[in-house]
Order: sequence, then structure tokens, then C-alpha cells
Amino acid sequence: MGRSQGVQFAAALMLALLTARGGDPLPRGDEPVTVGTTFSPERAVASGMDDLEAFQHLEAMGFGVVRLAVSWAAVDSKGFGRLDRLVEEAGQSGQALILSVGMKAPGWPEYHIPAGLSAAGPTDPRLRAAALAHVQGAVQRYRASRVIVAWQLENEPLDAAGPRHWRLDRDFLLQEMATVRQLDPRPIVLSAFGPIRRTCDHVSRLDGCDAGALAGADAMGSIPEVLSMLGPGDVLGLDVYTGIGLSRAADCWPERAAAWRSLAASAHRRVWVTELQAEPWEATPASIDQPLSTSPARVTDDFATLRRLGYLEILLWGSEYWLQRERQGDARWLKAVAAMLGSTCRAAPRLGCW
Repeated sequence: MGRSQGVQFAAALMLALLTARGGDPLPRGDEPVTVGTTFSPERAVASGMDDLEAFQHLEAMGFGVVRLAVSWAAVDSKGFGRLDRLVEEAGQSGQALILSVGMKAPGWPEYHIPAGLSAAGPTDPRLRAAALAHVQGAVQRYRASRVIVAWQLENEPLDAAGPRHWRLDRDFLLQEMATVRQLDPRPIVLSAFGPIRRTCDHVSRLDGCDAGALAGADAMGSIPEVLSMLGPGDVLGLDVYTGIGLSRAADCWPERAAAWRSLAASAHRRVWVTELQAEPWEATPASIDQPLSTSPARVTDDFATLRRLGYLEILLWGSEYWLQRERQGDARWLKAVAAMLGSTCRAAPRLGCW
């Protein structure tokens, strides 16, 4: 089998395995896990790195899948060249990708809107039409790539975020989904912020996180609405953060995470952790080198908890931070991530951890 055929076979197997994992009714916690991460070329460059070299470093680590953040603003101002070379590199190596497209992408300021449309709000017809055209153009450009296993549309679209606390609405998301489905049959990922602290911590202070409180609507945030929009084969993505500034998730957060998975199983939809916090989220940049919000040990514990709950796809957030810290002489974060990869991989790295 030639190199090109081998790469295509690896990507096809990855897609088949991802597609086969649908709505497991009960968590087992003993199955092999796919460990992934997210990579933003703009964030890497802003940290002083060459984006291609940083991406190749992640490839060499053996992640089962890398979610590639597509910044609409960056594409509008500089074109697709930077993304082209990363997708081409992934195609040559067989690195499976998820492409995140839309007006809202992973990472602050959340909405990555071209300068010419920055004054428009999320309900502005001009902005919506332009965003749909951007999604269409990105999917058309990269749909020939066999290493793309899914398209993520927007990032936490139904959760208010960014400096202006915007959220997208259901009708617009359905338009985006229809646009993608007309162009490509691969799964669609819609993500939601896992509401751990804002409710669970409050409940914990009051009466200890009882079962009734855990079943409340606020315990689920936008998750039920996102689930209702997904079709067969699509994926619910959950973003899980257990330390923000000095705030900590209450001890009951695993029960919440278990409830989210059960809800997805009851809807017969797959669920991935699209972001597990593996980078500090500090109240001020002054503490970023000695973070208070999380640590490599905490990330390791959170990963083990989600794995025990039966989550089979877990993408770690913070790849650019780990690489930057290593360049500054602190390799603890990369070592912790490498240990997680080493504890779960049971196949060739390019095929992921199965």
C-alpha cells in the first residue's frame, strides 16, 4: 500500500470508528479513549511560534484528532494560506482533523468577525449572510481532504460569550447546518459550555448538590437545546472547565458530567468533550506563570474523572500554552499531556487511541 493510500485508509478508519460510537447507554469507564486537542494557528503565532512547526510538534505527540480553529477574521484579512498548509500537512501525515468554522471560534474574543462587519450584531442580516458564505467557502475548500472527520459549526453558539455577550440563535444555526449538509456528509459538531460552577457551586453552598438540583434546567445550560438540533451521527461537544480564577468547581461536578452524558445517550446522540481545561484561566495575566486556576496534576485528575464516567473522546484545551511553557523551561504541562496519551493509546498514533 502506497503512502497516499495508507493515509486515506487511516483517515477512513478514523471516520468509521468515530461514527460507530453512538449514544452508549451506560458509561463503562474501562474503554480506550481518543485523546485530542485544539490548535489555533493565530494563537500560536501570537505566542511567538511558527504555526506549522507547532502543529507538527502536536502531530508527533500522537493525538487521535486535532480540532483546527478557523478564524473568519484571519481568513478575511490574510486568506486561507496558513490553513491550507496545515490541512496539507495533516493529509500527508494522516492526522485526523475537526475543522471549526463560523463567526464564533474557539478562543477569545469568541467572535472572530472581519473588520468590515465588526459593528454588526449576530442578528444583522448582512453578518448572517456573510457568515453563511464563509462557512460554505471553507467546507467547499477542504471537503476533499480525507483526514477531516467532522465539521464543528460555531463554538458554544447558544451560550452568551465575548466582550458583548452575544449568542447565536437556533434558526441561524439550522441554516448553517443545512448549508454544510448540502456540501458534505460528514458529522456536524455543536458545542455547549458545561455549566459546572455557576450552578453546582451555588447548590453545593445551599444544600449539598442533591439529586433534584442536579436534574434542574440550569444544571444543563444550553445542552438540551443543542441536542435537539443534532441529527443521527452528529455530535454534542461539551466544554468542561473546573477552575476559573480563584473559583473552583464544587465536588459534585462529576455528577453533572455524568448527567450530560446520560442525556445525550437518551437522545441517541454521541457526546465528546471538545474542551477539557488543560490551561490556566486566570483572573489576571499577572498570575499566568504561577497559575491559581489549575495545574498539570488537576488536569490529570479531571481527565481521569471523565474517562471513568465513560467519555470516549476527550480533547484537551491549551496546546499553544503547553508549547510556549516548554520554550520557557517549564515542560510539566507537556509531560502531563504525554502521560495521558501514553495511558490510553492502544494503536498506531495516527489512528488515535482506541
